[in-house]
Order: sequence, then C-alpha cells, then structure tokens
Amino acid sequence: MEFNHDNGHFYVGDKDGVLSVWDVKTWSHLFTFELNGGRLRAVHYIDKEHLLLVGKYNGEISIYETKFYNEVLSFQAHKTGVSSLTFDTNDKMIISGGKNALIKSWDLNGKMSKSIPAHRFIVYDLKIFNESISLSCSRDGSIKVWQNGYKEVVQKIDVSGFGHKHSVNQLLVINAELFASCSDDHTIKIFRVTDINP
Repeated sequence: MEFNHDNGHFYVGDKDGVLSVWDVKTWSHLFTFELNGGRLRAVHYIDKEHLLLVGKYNGEISIYETKFYNEVLSFQAHKTGVSSLTFDTNDKMIISGGKNALIKSWDLNGKMSKSIPAHRFIVYDLKIFNESISLSCSRDGSIKVWQNGYKEVVQKIDVSGFGHKHSVNQLLVINAELFASCSDDHTIKIFRVTDINP
C-alpha cells in the first residue's frame, strides 16, 4: 500500500499482480492495472518526481507517471522477485530489496549502480530515515541501520539485542528521532535512532 500526497490517490498491490487505485477523499475505487508480473510486494510513490514504482514477483520494477498512469520504464531488477522499494531523494536513486537478500540501487533510467548482500533472507522493507541514516529489515529477523545511502552497516538489531524473535516485516518512520518495526513474533517495537534502544 502507498499514498500519493499530491493527488490523493491510494495504491494497493495484490497477490494476483493487480494494482488498484483509490481516491482517499471519497474512498471510491478509480481503476485497476493488471500488471502480469505476479505478486506485487512493493509499491512506492516518489513525491517530487510524481512517479510510482511497482516491484513485481517476476523481478521487474515498473515506473509509472501519476497523471495518466502511463508506464515510463520497466526493467529487470532481482531474478527472484522484488520485495521492497524506496527512493533516495538526495542521490535520486531507486533502492530495491529482493527475495535474494540483496539491496540494489538504480537511476531513473534503470541503470544499476550497486548491489549489496544485505541480509540472509528476503528484504521485506527499506526506509530512508534522514539524509545520513537508512534502514532495512528482513525475514532473517534483523533490522540494519545503514549510513550514507545503504553503503555501510553501522548497527544490526536482532534477537541477541533488543530486536525481534522472528521475521521483521515492516518499518515505519515516526518522526525525526523514532522508528517502529513489526514482526511475526506479534510485537511492535519503537526505536530511537540516537541510542537504538526500544
């Protein structure tokens, strides 16, 4: 799910490869896309670019403009499926996580600039926390805190510390100091970036 603050549209991707577009003011269903790429695990809206990123089970990332929803570009990103997406506004790079546990970065023309072995299992979510800190989480039960746009891991949060016992499925940036995580262990934890304690 993803929200477009510019036009008030809300996006939902499903297991059948269908992307639904809703109007949040009226909660009316506007239209659907059948994308033929398998399950849609990742949808991300880029505010300043007015673009919608969609990550597909077949490994493709598709980019759509959000006025008429025409496809701008589609490219192969992860052979085993795209599981998470975000956008680094500083570097203007698409950041993708895959079922293959890799994090990759791409320009808006689909050219890859790096590929990093990030986790032991599927990367479920990616968040840009601020200009210097980024976050990732995985089925391996860990959250990683990165510096400089997913270039260097500065902390790993897992069950040996204050982390989760099972798969970490989602991250949420709350404000300039806090982020939250949720897990298959039926807990939601809140972390302060300055000390990374729940």
